[in-house]
Amino acid sequence: MHNSGRPQVVAHRGSSLVNAEHTLGAYIAALDEGAEGLEADVRLTADGHLVCVHDRRVDRTANASGLVSTMELAQLDELDFASWKNPWAELDDEAPEMDLEKSKVLTLRRLLDAVADYERPVDLAIETKHPTRYAGLVERRLVELLDSYGWTRKGSPARVMSFSYRALNRVKRLAPELDVVMLVDRLYAWQLTKKLVGEDWIAGPGIELLRENLAGFDRARYPGDIGLAFAHELPPNERLSLLASRRERIESELAWLDGVLATAAEWLLGERLGLVLTGSAAAVLFAYAVRFLAVGYQTTEAALARIPPSLDEAARSLGVTMRTALRRVHVPLLRGGILSALTLIWVETIKELPATLLLRPFGIKTLAIEVWERTSESLWAEAALPALAIVAVGLVPLLLVTRLEGGRR
Repeated sequence: MHNSGRPQVVAHRGSSLVNAEHTLGAYIAALDEGAEGLEADVRLTADGHLVCVHDRRVDRTANASGLVSTMELAQLDELDFASWKNPWAELDDEAPEMDLEKSKVLTLRRLLDAVADYERPVDLAIETKHPTRYAGLVERRLVELLDSYGWTRKGSPARVMSFSYRALNRVKRLAPELDVVMLVDRLYAWQLTKKLVGEDWIAGPGIELLRENLAGFDRARYPGDIGLAFAHELPPNERLSLLASRRERIESELAWLDGVLATAAEWLLGERLGLVLTGSAAAVLFAYAVRFLAVGYQTTEAALARIPPSLDEAARSLGVTMRTALRRVHVPLLRGGILSALTLIWVETIKELPATLLLRPFGIKTLAIEVWERTSESLWAEAALPALAIVAVGLVPLLLVTRLEGGRR
């Protein structure tokens, strides 16, 4: 958003309608055409350079194939990143002559130089692409590069964007005064993520998402949070109809139902209940029950199958009621199987990751999540302690059950 309140004109990947995207020629053309800001996607090369490339692979935009993350800058520098835009240029007598320097891979440093040297102020919107094998190293290198230009302090012409909350959180830790933009492609994702973002974060929904979900972005909490346009508030009954009409666009029926329940509660009770079915302890416990029901059932059933029917017949012949037989015969014989089932469920639960990541309340971490987060950042030493804790926490009940069963024998 421009300081005057009007939308800012930002060139997405440069003047990419006519020029090849992410080339120096496209960005210079955009500035000459009057763009007030430039948008660029950045990836890290194998030798640690930030380059302006959107895709994971170079196949679409260069005369070669391969992953950007596995190629060094020298290899990328030998490729042609512009000819794909006009493949018949050699046969077109009226086509302008190509500047080889402006058709090579563009490093972010070269783009920053062009912005810094331009005759008027220019803003930069830099998106870090994830997932990537280098994880947090991308943001670290980006902040280091921006800091070398003095562009990490308040008033910087640069802002960092990403669809990854963790990536932007890294940026905020490294450069607290730098503006960050949380890109949003689904309303449901924003409903979950907005609980964690800071008051100074900027929300970046796509224009189509904004048009279809006008009530989904709360301007009251996030003043200035939307860069292209602001959503006006709808009456709650209209908002409920809006969510219901868009249910096919939500990734799952559970997510759609959660949104409808929250909106209905606000309409009927006048209070925001937030997400009920997801992002809550109830959702996690339900997922665990479904996920590990078979583990406990099979172990208990196996223990029950080892009890011969003759014990029931003997108990009845002695005049013992079924309840007494259950308490004095079946439960003692089943105790080992039940304890084994509980132990297996406990061990599986403490190392469960996918369902916990998706459904947990934001801000809550388990040992498995701690290990995953630290290993994804290549912090192997810091991941060792929670990993050992998983082993220890799983081993203790196993030893207790083994000792108990051994004592009974």
